[in-house]
Amino acid sequence: MSAADSDPVVSLAEGLSHTKLATADSSDAEDAAASDGRLLSFADRGLKLDSAEAATEVTEALGAGEPDVAALDLSGNTIGVAAAEAIGLALARHSSSLRRLLWKDTFTGRLKTEIGPALTAMTRQLALPDSGARLTEIDLCDIAFGPNGVVGVTDLLASPACFSLRVLRMNNEGLGHQGCRLLSDALSRGIDASEAAGRPLRLREFSAGRNRLENAGVDMLAGPLSRMASLRKLELYQDGIGIHGPEGAQQLAAIVAANPHLRCLNLSDNSIKPDGARLLADALRKLPKLTELNLADCLLLSDGAQAIADALDEAQCPSLRSLIISGNEINRDAALAVAAAAAGKPSLRLLDLNANAIGPEGIELIRQHVSASGSAELASFSDDEGEDDGEEGDEDDEEAEEEGGDGGDRGAEEDEVKAATAGLSIGGGGAGNRSLFDNVPELGLSGCSLFGGGSASSKPAAAAGSGGGVVAFSFKAAASVTPAAEKPAGSDVGQPLLRPGRLSAGGGRSDGESSAAASLVDRLLTSPATFKLGEDGLASLGPEPG
Repeated sequence: MSAADSDPVVSLAEGLSHTKLATADSSDAEDAAASDGRLLSFADRGLKLDSAEAATEVTEALGAGEPDVAALDLSGNTIGVAAAEAIGLALARHSSSLRRLLWKDTFTGRLKTEIGPALTAMTRQLALPDSGARLTEIDLCDIAFGPNGVVGVTDLLASPACFSLRVLRMNNEGLGHQGCRLLSDALSRGIDASEAAGRPLRLREFSAGRNRLENAGVDMLAGPLSRMASLRKLELYQDGIGIHGPEGAQQLAAIVAANPHLRCLNLSDNSIKPDGARLLADALRKLPKLTELNLADCLLLSDGAQAIADALDEAQCPSLRSLIISGNEINRDAALAVAAAAAGKPSLRLLDLNANAIGPEGIELIRQHVSASGSAELASFSDDEGEDDGEEGDEDDEEAEEEGGDGGDRGAEEDEVKAATAGLSIGGGGAGNRSLFDNVPELGLSGCSLFGGGSASSKPAAAAGSGGGVVAFSFKAAASVTPAAEKPAGSDVGQPLLRPGRLSAGGGRSDGESSAAASLVDRLLTSPATFKLGEDGLASLGPEPG
């Protein structure tokens, strides 16, 4: 039994990915024509075609029979320039019937300087103004050709052969800003020429995930994608959009708003953040036919998720089938709002809120929402990072009792200690070191250093007696270590490596300030927690091993 057979969520996801969206416009006849004719497939054969002779099997198949090939699938092979020249000439024979170029992952092991010329060679005849080609689908995913490779298809994309193009997939190409500029320019030229010819280019599906587009790239694409206003499916996942500021999310929202026919929208793994989510939420209100929305790992946070929930709650999108908002640091209330909005959609089949901070109680409430809605499936909550408020409160109360006071008193004490310890050196080294405690702010030792290292040190010195490197330790254990240099002459007894007396009150600190810092170190010396000491400071490893 396959994983899809045993897991209804996997089965559902696979089913959704293969669902064809019904449309009703003037291009239906062209789509029907694309299904006519012959599919010539060499997919996943692992062929290494370095020369015209090596490509004989492909060219002879193209030369045999009637010129009725509608689709050529060369995926999963590797093609050199000489072989591409031969294939391009043979393919020209089928220009009038050709609709689909399925060429993903076709240049494994090739130099980037080879890929552009090879693509040009295979498409040169099709790009001629009088070729008669009317392409509807081009799939060039997983070639990773970068800017040098995309030039191999820019003339084709701007030519009459692509006025009829409906699907363009270019995931995992490494376009970057320069490649995106070339692609955007080709699409814009194609739109201009197609509109002048009375056959306007109107893409339905555009996929360009994993291309390092960032804000600059999506800004370039916003023009042609918004101008066509025809997209049914848009995928711009894992493109670094928003990491350099909010402008990227603004352009994403503008593209979405300009394409009211969108059914499938995948913007996962970008830095949309709460402000961008609010803009996107406004755009979602204009998508009455939306069926799939993927905003996983977009740093939405609770405020951003609430904005999306409000938009879905208000929007008339009864066809929503799949909603993925996992990995966004969403709290229970925001997650419940998302679940309530999604559960109100009669067509909902999949809801994914995993890897947030919902907690067991919130997860149970979400299950109840979704269960009451009918046939929708919930993705696993295996990576949820939340805890119920009641559980957190109990733990806080217990900690306060252990410290001999209530939580408010302990918080005030810790604030004083944090102020007193900023810039201190533990074990010498002086103020000004990069703090080894920056990775564990809960200790309240921001700015402190450990085991010396000097004011200009960029990484910690090893503890005495450690053999040159501390891998993992606890403060409690460190308190029992005695540096050899501190052992009294003729004695095996010395002082602990860590103790309040080893605090340096640098920077003109008063005895009172050093005393406050020392009180915190006293607490650290009894802590069972284990820490890792490395070049980037301290990182908590959890309870001390037994």
